[in-house]
Amino acid sequence: GVDIFRPNISGGLYGIDFYNGTLAVSDFKGNTLYFFDTSGKITGKFGGSGSAEGSFHGPQGVAFDQKGHIYVVDSGNFRVQKFDEKGKFILSFGKKGNYEEEFSNPSGVAFIDNRVYVTDTGGSKIAVYDEYGNYINDIRHDSIKSPRGISARGSNLVISDEESGLIIYDISSGRIQIFDSWGD
Repeated sequence: GVDIFRPNISGGLYGIDFYNGTLAVSDFKGNTLYFFDTSGKITGKFGGSGSAEGSFHGPQGVAFDQKGHIYVVDSGNFRVQKFDEKGKFILSFGKKGNYEEEFSNPSGVAFIDNRVYVTDTGGSKIAVYDEYGNYINDIRHDSIKSPRGISARGSNLVISDEESGLIIYDISSGRIQIFDSWGD
């Protein structure tokens, strides 16, 4: 059988990541980040509507780093916020715009080797920051047109792009593999 767990969440669930027995899920409509244990019990939550530290306007992607800190893409505020494992605000980075260190529509986030990778759907790029929120560079390629979701596996970023399909980007070599559709 299948166990169905229905917590009272507003809907519009976007980001999800798992670390050390904790599942983090962003609630886009409720402007909240939830923590669950492996049995599905809510163990914590934080957020709320707004632009203050720790508040959200449409949280999307989430990613844990190797220390258990969590990065949340706060899409409507054009930033990424970093929190400790209990949800205490640490820092934020990014702002609205179309240039370096700016986002036009941030959506996904991944973490590899002290680097934070943020997909900017409207900016056709992946912005790279260090764990302290310092901008490093942008990853741009003809195939990165409208990146949304992103996941880190080893030295690879797996990116879902609304126009190009599935992209695997090796951060070590810069090699890109593109799966442009399912069966075409």
